[in-house]
Amino acid sequence: MKRGYIGRSKSIVLTPNHLMDVVSSRDSTYQLNIFLLLIEKLKDFAQKEFDTYLAGQKALYEQEVLILKIPLSSISNPSEYRDVKKAFLKMAEIQCKILFKEANEEVEWKGNLFNVEIRSKANYSSNIKIKMDIVVARLFIKFNRNNYKQASFYSKIDTNIRLYTKSKNIIKLYLYLSLWKNKSSIKIDLSDLCDFLGLSKGYYNPSNFKKHILEPSYLILKEFNDVWFDLHCVKISKGFNGGHLLHLKVTNREMVELEEKKRNQIIDYLTYHFNFKIIDIQEINDIINSVSKDVLIEKLSYLLQYVNGQRDKPRYIKKALKKMFLI
Repeated sequence: MKRGYIGRSKSIVLTPNHLMDVVSSRDSTYQLNIFLLLIEKLKDFAQKEFDTYLAGQKALYEQEVLILKIPLSSISNPSEYRDVKKAFLKMAEIQCKILFKEANEEVEWKGNLFNVEIRSKANYSSNIKIKMDIVVARLFIKFNRNNYKQASFYSKIDTNIRLYTKSKNIIKLYLYLSLWKNKSSIKIDLSDLCDFLGLSKGYYNPSNFKKHILEPSYLILKEFNDVWFDLHCVKISKGFNGGHLLHLKVTNREMVELEEKKRNQIIDYLTYHFNFKIIDIQEINDIINSVSKDVLIEKLSYLLQYVNGQRDKPRYIKKALKKMFLI
């Protein structure tokens, strides 16, 4: 498929975390694409449910059976239709297990996600008809709620990842990282992550996992620019029972945009209050890049009260910042 994405705001779907229980059993890129298209098709119901408790579920229950039409062209090239057909049929037969909360109690659901209707002979303009039981569709939009009925334990999934890579491992890793999008770092048992990704025990070996999973995923996920990890900061340590712990530094698009906004605020502050020129900013660029932006803004606000009377304000501030941050 052609790499790239269209309309990011349209492709972001609020998704209950319990739906990720089905990811490990998707054994092909086609099946993952189907899964992503399902949550995309249910986006409006999920948004209603997220905004107003029970609103999305009520909208679902107005229908006896949910019928979703998925264009074949959204999943594959014409030459791949036979494989896509097999993926749909296999996915319709797979027994899935999803754990979720109902009235503060753990509930386990097990069954098929959907029934499928596929033409024996089809062209590129054909639609594949999926019939989903409302009880199943409800699991796709049912969010955990806190005491104030606010949605919790959910992720923002950009379904356009399916247009960006054909690698099932990269798509699965993206979905896993989406669970931790608001964290700056995560630590997980490597075997648990391999199980989530549906990998064999051979990947429990740290060097195999890094070479075959992390390294191929890094540039794709960073370029996709939603959530990714820093390959240069990956650490693998000894865990319990002879296993290994994987340490990842996680970054997301919103975090980068916020950091860039704060960086611009700092430069404006330096320019307006301390008469900094481009050459002055370049001299302390390492400080701006490495120090917490919030800490730096706080320090500049502190220094502002002592700068009056200084003949050379840029020199005074640069000297003070280098002393504070030991550069």
